[in-house]
Amino acid sequence: MAVERERPAAAWGYAALFALFSALYLLTATRDYAFDSVSYALQIRRFEESGGARWLLHPHHLLFNVLGLAAHRLLGLLWPAADPLAALQVLNALLGAAGVVLFALVAGLIVADRGAGVLAAGGLGLSYGYWTCATDGRANLPGLVALVGALGVIAALLDARRVRRARAFARLAAALGGLHALALLLHQSHVLFLPAAAAAVALSPGRPRRRGVRLYLGISIGLGGLAYAVGALLAAEGRGLGAVSGWALTYARQGRWWDFHVATNLVRDAQAFSHALIADPALSRTPGVGILRLLAGCAAMAGAAAAGARLWRLFHPPRPVFVPSLWGFEPDPHASPEPSLRVRALQGAQRRLLPVLALWAGAYALFFTVWNPGYFVFWVPLLVPFWTLMAVAFASPGVPVARRRATVLATAVGLALLAANNAATGIGPHARAAGNGRLQKALAVRAHARPGDCIVIAGAGDDADAEVYLPYFAGCEVLSLNALLAGSGGKPETLAALRAAINERLAPGRKVYVHEELYTSEGPYATLTPRHGITRAEVVRFLKRHYRVGPPSRWRVSGPGAAESVVVRTTAGGGDR
Repeated sequence: MAVERERPAAAWGYAALFALFSALYLLTATRDYAFDSVSYALQIRRFEESGGARWLLHPHHLLFNVLGLAAHRLLGLLWPAADPLAALQVLNALLGAAGVVLFALVAGLIVADRGAGVLAAGGLGLSYGYWTCATDGRANLPGLVALVGALGVIAALLDARRVRRARAFARLAAALGGLHALALLLHQSHVLFLPAAAAAVALSPGRPRRRGVRLYLGISIGLGGLAYAVGALLAAEGRGLGAVSGWALTYARQGRWWDFHVATNLVRDAQAFSHALIADPALSRTPGVGILRLLAGCAAMAGAAAAGARLWRLFHPPRPVFVPSLWGFEPDPHASPEPSLRVRALQGAQRRLLPVLALWAGAYALFFTVWNPGYFVFWVPLLVPFWTLMAVAFASPGVPVARRRATVLATAVGLALLAANNAATGIGPHARAAGNGRLQKALAVRAHARPGDCIVIAGAGDDADAEVYLPYFAGCEVLSLNALLAGSGGKPETLAALRAAINERLAPGRKVYVHEELYTSEGPYATLTPRHGITRAEVVRFLKRHYRVGPPSRWRVSGPGAAESVVVRTTAGGGDR
């Protein structure tokens, strides 16, 4: 009867946890939108306007825009004025809260301590990287929630009591394959989860092991491969294999992502993971955030040390102590009692889980050391194994009540410091639209340009985000020099394509502007020159030769406190000179 009474109470507790984190993420929704978030929202809008599948099916996040479109349609029933970006933020806020609750359940099962699971889930949900993803329209969060579900399946696979029957083992292996395929289709980087998942099936006490591995690999690779094949054909829209290749390599051609300066990157790795956990004070000008960061960092290190000690005891249990007596030697009555069969089974599952978590963290860390190193968002998936180990530290089987209360209190203080630092340093400042200079510049363009006007931009440097901000927030078309260079055979072809594009837009009387950064600033050329070999002098010479370029005009958004502005030049056809 006691268990039956506990279940409704636990359900209400998890519901309250979901409501709490949903409200937190919705109320702290960012206004400092990431480039990718605006890009996905723009693609959804273009699909709704044109019906072209290539806008909906992102080559690296195949299902994310599909999910975003569904969220936009559903949100539109309640809030007709909602735009795709707002829908993506609501989607991620609710999925983020669901991920926290799911992790609380999974971690609680792993350590057989519901309270420890909730504390660890609070740590995950308040970590800066997770919180950031849950308040923006990024593609990182839905796939991560799928991996949290996969962690629950892994925990069941490693528990001998759950895989006694071959059928149960096969079902769990198949479920793991399905969840991994889902995560992969939401974010392609989750292919890195494969070593950990395969190891979990191989280390499971379930049998037959080979069948389980085949089931997992067949379902994860089969579903993922089939979905990508169908997606590529739909995105090509009947234009042949060249269109398939162009769709698949669109983003690979637009940047230099690899970096093999491993020694430098390892330092950046440490900074990125630290930032994913605790927001860097450099994000904020608010006085005192450095002290908060120090306190939160100390709390995190203390928690990590406690987790390490707990894991040491898990793998090095104390040996029985014998003391002399009249009859020889007998167990010391003051020594810790032998763990029960249930506790020994639990500890066995936890021991098998440790190498799986190590493979999980190791695969992601190795890849992101050489691919776009130092970007904290890519280190968010490592927070799941980290907080799983912390749940092991928080769990207190057989610990006296007084010591358990002290552990809970210390953990709560640490989480409060983590939340305060992350809110004051990054989340709070980013929730204010006035602090997003890119947004203010786009609003300035919207106030002065007409819908459909075109602006030629660098697509690199400090104003690279204008490539998506201007179309989405200002309704202007952009011609990105970086994108044209990436998709062409060289400078002559790019400049010819740029000229043709400008002339095409000038012909019907549309206005074409040149962003001042292309004309007078060396900033974007710090990227464009080494990447594509083009210089500012060449671009200016090209513009002066073919067009009449007007004097600079400064556009500023109206209203008090408007500090950001955009400087553009008008172009008009003038013939070769």
